[in-house]
Order: sequence, then structure tokens, then C-alpha cells
Amino acid sequence: MKLEVVVWDDAIADGGWLDAGQGGRPHRCTTVGFVTVDEPTHIVVGGTWADLDGQIQTNNRMTIPAGWIVSRTPLNLAALRGKSALKDSRRRGKKPVTSARRKRKSFN
Repeated sequence: MKLEVVVWDDAIADGGWLDAGQGGRPHRCTTVGFVTVDEPTHIVVGGTWADLDGQIQTNNRMTIPAGWIVSRTPLNLAALRGKSALKDSRRRGKKPVTSARRKRKSFN
């Protein structure tokens, strides 16, 4: 599975009366996710994945037709994992700030 930034043009629809020749433009969209299907006609991008005893499953999937894709940029997941806030704070010998600690601090 590849993590990618996908820029694509989405179709739009509206329901009002317009003169012929009027209408909106496609919306330029950016999706970041795991490409789970990569076919000549379309890709499927999953926003969340889970490893359930060796079986990879995805959630929040979107199918994007190939003709709508403007660009695809791969992201290096291994490099991103190495830069987590949790690991950085451990290296400096500090405790990571959790939402519970944030709440306690705000009441002092």
C-alpha cells in the first residue's frame, strides 16, 4: 500500500434553473491516503488502515476516476513515522503532552 497525496478535479451538481452554457467549474480537491487499488481506470484511496492479525483492512475509502486525477505524489511513510511527536519528546526526556494533561494544566 502506498501513501500518496492525490490532487483531482471533482464533478459538481446543482439543482437550479440556469441558461444553457452556464454552470460551475469542477472543484479542485486534495486527498491524502493509502492507495489500495491502482487500476488504469481508477484508484481507491483509504483514509485509515488497520492490520488485523496480518489482514490489512481499510476504512474511509474513495474511488477516483483516472481521468479526474491531476497529480499523485508519494509520501514516505517510514520517514513520517520517525518524526512523530511522541518519539521526539521521548528523545528529549520529556513526557508527551496528552489531552488529559492539557486539561489539568488549563485549570491551574
